[in-house]
Amino acid sequence: GLTPRERAEAGSVLSALGDERDFSALVEVPADEFTMGSDDSQWDDERPAHRVWVADFRIGAYPVTNAQYEEFVLATAHEPPPHWRGHHAPLELRNHPVVNVSWHDANAYCAWRGQQEGRLLRLPTEAEWEKAARGTDGRTWPWGNTFDAMKCNMNETGIGGTSPVGIFAAGRSPCEAFDLAGNVWEWTRSAWENEKQQRFDYPYRSDDGREDQSRTNVLHVVRGGSFIYDDDGVRCAYRFRVGPGARLDSVGFRVVSPGL
Repeated sequence: GLTPRERAEAGSVLSALGDERDFSALVEVPADEFTMGSDDSQWDDERPAHRVWVADFRIGAYPVTNAQYEEFVLATAHEPPPHWRGHHAPLELRNHPVVNVSWHDANAYCAWRGQQEGRLLRLPTEAEWEKAARGTDGRTWPWGNTFDAMKCNMNETGIGGTSPVGIFAAGRSPCEAFDLAGNVWEWTRSAWENEKQQRFDYPYRSDDGREDQSRTNVLHVVRGGSFIYDDDGVRCAYRFRVGPGARLDSVGFRVVSPGL
């Protein structure tokens, strides 16, 4: 019965007191085809809508939180996000998605956590991310085809910043992942362009070079919109790009483990 702003404030208090949820949980996304992109969009980088086969994988039920990233920073002496208090995340933000992390930082975290858990963890491809967000029925937002600002953290919701992960239960995606619309942009492993600054357009193909992980100095795709975006910007098909070294207060990430 609380408003999103009240839920966010309560969640931040819970963060300071100790949030005992398992933020490392992964949810299953079975192998299947799905519709990627949108023919109805005003943005040409989303066209044409097309069918893409994606093998099975698991994806983080939540974006990586500040508390999780703090474990990585303390274990490796990796540079912490600049808004932290030294090497520790602010208590009231421990259950918020980590931000001010570059694409390189996100990849380093995935590699470290994968070693801790004894399995491959990495950033999602752009196709994996979109499939997890919209399922196989081509929905516009993770919860369906009718927009509702009460189901995600975007500009109309009125929170005005990052929010504790998982407070929008009604906005979950078909695979039961939280926060795939709004809150923070999420890094993918997919390159937006090649070294000649030529954009990787649709149809999506995993073998055309966009998933070549040696491309570390080109723009990379981020997905999901953020707390400052409108209903168009938090659609499942909406695409944006950021330089891999950028650390922005609206960009975070989540992990993927290939296979089920």
